[in-house]
Amino acid sequence: MKKYLLFLAALAVPTLVFTSCDNDNGGDDEPVYETVYLVEKVEGVEGNAFTYTFTYNTNHTLATATSYNDGAEYRKETFNYDNEGKLIKVVSSKDGNQFDKTIEYGNNTITVIDTESGNIVFTLNSNGDIISGYAIANAADPKVEVKTTYGYDNASKLTSYTSNYYIDDVIQPAFAISTTYKYDNKNSIVYKNMLPLWYFR
Repeated sequence: MKKYLLFLAALAVPTLVFTSCDNDNGGDDEPVYETVYLVEKVEGVEGNAFTYTFTYNTNHTLATATSYNDGAEYRKETFNYDNEGKLIKVVSSKDGNQFDKTIEYGNNTITVIDTESGNIVFTLNSNGDIISGYAIANAADPKVEVKTTYGYDNASKLTSYTSNYYIDDVIQPAFAISTTYKYDNKNSIVYKNMLPLWYFR
């Protein structure tokens, strides 16, 4: 069950953009954007301590994410983009093996084909927001599925995230996740993600 929990776990948070004005010219200049990078993240997963380090491309997109379990390298992921800046592939190296996540974009869907764990299909609304996700693990026995829903406010800011796990079509209440998000008037890491939010769910 551990690998299925990690399958949809949050992996990283990319760049956060802050806005400021040049007061020396009467405040009439265009805003100046400063990019601040997250370089490390630490979290606990089922009693294990994981540290993540990140590198970035010159256009500020995430280039690599490397995780360490109690100091030893656990996994390294390399992010690939198309000419429009869309994330199209993630190459993951672990224990000498390589696993790929390929991302396909439809009219109102995003499909993540994961050779290691399983596939995820996300459904979008007319604003391009992810409103639901369905994941099924590669292993046929037992059958493991994850169903998620996302809620937004009128500004398309994420306000809620709900996830339910199913084993052989039976819901598992112990693994249910329900999260709500509230915002102040400052720039938010969640709201300002440059990579698609769905990748981190």
